[in-house]
Amino acid sequence: MKPISKIVLLSFVISCGKAPEMAKSTSSFTTLPLDGSNVDGAYHAEFITLNTGINGFLTPAAFVERKDDEFKVYVKMNKSTQGWHQQDIYLGERCPTATDDTNGDGLIDVVEGKKAWGNIFIPLDGDINSQNEGQNLYPTRSEYYYHRSASFSKIFSDLQSVDQDETDNIVKLGPNTGMAIENKVIVILGVNDSVFLPSTVATLNNLSPHNTFPIVCGLFVKTEKIPTDFIRRTTSDSLGLPGTFAPVPTPIPTPPIEDNSIPGRFRNWWRRNWGGGGNP
Repeated sequence: MKPISKIVLLSFVISCGKAPEMAKSTSSFTTLPLDGSNVDGAYHAEFITLNTGINGFLTPAAFVERKDDEFKVYVKMNKSTQGWHQQDIYLGERCPTATDDTNGDGLIDVVEGKKAWGNIFIPLDGDINSQNEGQNLYPTRSEYYYHRSASFSKIFSDLQSVDQDETDNIVKLGPNTGMAIENKVIVILGVNDSVFLPSTVATLNNLSPHNTFPIVCGLFVKTEKIPTDFIRRTTSDSLGLPGTFAPVPTPIPTPPIEDNSIPGRFRNWWRRNWGGGGNP
């Protein structure tokens, strides 16, 4: 996606369900089975594109599957910009709508979106066995296919442990608490640094607004199975920390049409600046 020089303020922010409300907390898990038996089978998140005036319309998909002790996650992203794409599963049960745009700039930033999707409980990073393993290692390509497997018992045990850092937006569910995937939100963040964002776009965790700019959101629902062609894809993700991805190369412009009043003037300018030769 090319850098955008100005914002379409009336960008579409599409709802994925409920009317606006504060995101659910871990208390919604207290009535769930303590053995995690309710998390079973396959789940599919149908994404919607957020901030389409900046992001255009993206075509990602996500699946989660639990079978016995194996827990698998699949995420496919197309048509985004190259950048650090933080992707996580959140406690909330809805995606943001235009009414969450509290500063009226026509965009949903991560602080406004957090009112809908809440806190992270499963980071889809370099290692999903626990919240700390593989921390902050996320896909960096514009198009990628992310696939990770983990032990469900390890994930569940980690989520039921004590939260060692209550100042961040990654939370534990706590002891004697169940968990759920159905009706939970997945969000992908991140645009290239070359994309213009206004000063009104807020951020979190001392990251740049580009690192935390929301691009898609989806809600997990039960599905019969994961499509076979999706499972057979070859993992193509390239994981990195914020700022470690390669910058987008500057495009070489097409030589402009010559001005007949000064023969060769503009073509020589192009050669001098982009072609390695030419006279002033």
